[in-house]
Amino acid sequence: MATAAPGARRSQAIPTTTSIVEDHGSYASSCGYCDREGPTSKSHGMHAHVCSVEDYQSLLDRGWRRSGRWMYRPHLNDTCCPPYTVRLDACAFAPTKSQRKVEKRWRQYLDGELDDDGKRVAVDDRDEDDSKRADEPSASSASFESTANPSGDREKTHLEKTRSADATPKAKRLTKRVFEIREAPSAFDEEEYRLWRRYQASVHGDDEGSLGKSSYRRFLVDTPLRLRQAPVREPEDDEEQGGWVEWAGYAATEQKRKENDAGETDAETRTVRAPSNGFGSFHHQYRVDGRLVAVGVVDVLPKCLSSKYFFWEPSFAWASLGKLGALREIEWVKNASKTCASLRYYYLGYYIHECPKMRYKAEYRPSELKCAVTGKWTPLDDPDVVRRLEGGSFAPLRAPEAAGDDDRDEPKKKDAEKTSRLGEDEVNAKREEDVVSVARDVLVGMAAGGQILQVAPFSLARQGPLGGPAGATLARRIETWRRATGDAGDAIVYLVDLERVAPEVVADGGDSGGASDESASDASDASDASDA
Repeated sequence: MATAAPGARRSQAIPTTTSIVEDHGSYASSCGYCDREGPTSKSHGMHAHVCSVEDYQSLLDRGWRRSGRWMYRPHLNDTCCPPYTVRLDACAFAPTKSQRKVEKRWRQYLDGELDDDGKRVAVDDRDEDDSKRADEPSASSASFESTANPSGDREKTHLEKTRSADATPKAKRLTKRVFEIREAPSAFDEEEYRLWRRYQASVHGDDEGSLGKSSYRRFLVDTPLRLRQAPVREPEDDEEQGGWVEWAGYAATEQKRKENDAGETDAETRTVRAPSNGFGSFHHQYRVDGRLVAVGVVDVLPKCLSSKYFFWEPSFAWASLGKLGALREIEWVKNASKTCASLRYYYLGYYIHECPKMRYKAEYRPSELKCAVTGKWTPLDDPDVVRRLEGGSFAPLRAPEAAGDDDRDEPKKKDAEKTSRLGEDEVNAKREEDVVSVARDVLVGMAAGGQILQVAPFSLARQGPLGGPAGATLARRIETWRRATGDAGDAIVYLVDLERVAPEVVADGGDSGGASDESASDASDASDASDA
């Protein structure tokens, strides 16, 4: 239990549904999708110590994505290869001819017609006729079965299980295989780790000796998402937030936010049930006769299953297990939607039109891309959208709304008029007021010595530990972060290390002045907190 700072009242622990992040602001890195040299990929990043599934869903819909506990959102209008969030309505999905071929080939393998190298097994005519009997169950279309198992026992948790209709092989007959998919909460597994190493070395050309357990944990095991079996708030329409990139001829994001806020009502909060194993981060193990052949790393959220990564046994390259895994995850969403009505989408990560190895995502239809300017989901197969994507430069994915187009530059016109009328000093002062206005209600978690001492609205924290020049600088960072996170930022705790931002406060014993009484308890997740 963390100890409250002197002068602060001890209060209740932060609820388990609270999200706590450490903002790192904008950064640049080399791009993994093109051959440009230098740090041409630009993003906004933050470290999530803990995050609710509701908040992460909202962040996903605003262009964010996670790698372990690291969350990032590309600056679409200032990065070399702009990636768009892509999703599929799983309940409306119909497989293509090539996807059905993948299923058919996998069924043939499970029926024993193909060997482990994907080559046809020689059988006599009687065996071949038996294998084609219409009344025999399909090995690849079996329904999913899910057993809730919060303890994470992999041997007791099963999503899909397919067994041969003829479990006892007979002489000169095809030997059928047992295929199952097991689901368990994200945790380190030695067998999975060894498979990941083989996959990275064979498929991506990585040096297997450099693929350590710590890297695997950071990338695919660590997660800020807490498992949740209880119902969650019904997701709101994310399109109501508007976009987050301003573009000439389109309504300003802040103006849309004000219009939407003005129309809010105190409607009763509705909830949706969790799927059988709950919400959170999971690993799906694909096994054939007990042998691990693939692993899908996924996040189960109120609106979607978000596919984070999929890796497979290199010797099974002939089976197109990546495509098979996507089809299985889509089937999972269809089944989960029967329990959780809001969970109907399959998020495939980012889509970069000019990147050949990402084009496969467009094959899953009907898919949509999130337009960062309008905030609207836009059909990926729309010819106008494809035209706007060509060339690789960022652009709005849809035209401005027809009504009131002439008024959409009005805020910029007013800003120009204000500058000429008031003068630069007064405009800058007004800008500072706007910064404070956006940042004032953000919940700030003030930490020292690896513990969160207090949580308070920034407006109150500025009256105490975060007053003075340090607070003014921090306000600008918080304002940028708040605009980047959208509605999710309403509930997320913004972590600040007092030892770096306001060391004099810590040296004086942590006098909290007028700060609020929302102190935190267990802050082990924030033990490495740094300047936000």
